[in-house]
Amino acid sequence: MIPWFQFTVIRLGPIPIQVWGSFVALGMAVSIWIISRRSKRMGENAEQIIDLALWAIIGGLIFARVFHVFLYEPAYYLSHPIEMIKVWHGGLSSFGGLFGAVMGFIIKMKKTAANKRPANWLKISDILAYAAIYGWMIGRIGCLMIHDHPGRVCDSFLSIRWYDGKPRLDMALLEILALIPLAILFFVKR
Repeated sequence: MIPWFQFTVIRLGPIPIQVWGSFVALGMAVSIWIISRRSKRMGENAEQIIDLALWAIIGGLIFARVFHVFLYEPAYYLSHPIEMIKVWHGGLSSFGGLFGAVMGFIIKMKKTAANKRPANWLKISDILAYAAIYGWMIGRIGCLMIHDHPGRVCDSFLSIRWYDGKPRLDMALLEILALIPLAILFFVKR
């Protein structure tokens, strides 16, 4: 069993740095770096694909918040509407993020296709998916550090002895472990 740990904030003097947000931002930065390198290696225009990725990231962030507000805690946010925009208080949905990223990708691809040569959707999707797996895992490390996805009480060797003394699975840890074989396969097959 893994002992309890939690890192939510790192202080740089008077400046609080949120651990979760830092890992999510690092994951995005690593994904953009991978997209740049992989695009060039595959003979694609790295600048255009990074632009596409930024549209996906922006769409993902917007819809991650929208889904959280309206699907997870609508009563709270409807009674406290100013809280809807306070993303620094937490509250993003992975499902909303994925939906928004796909929407951002589709919108930008349609704009690009209308103005320039027809894009190879499959090749570009391959580049983005390859980079996303690594960025996703890094972001999930942030989730693991703050333990915002507690699972069921269980006696698995992968469980974390929660602050209340009960052993629980941490869903972020399980997701990271589940993605490691895919990340290795992607890396080997690149």
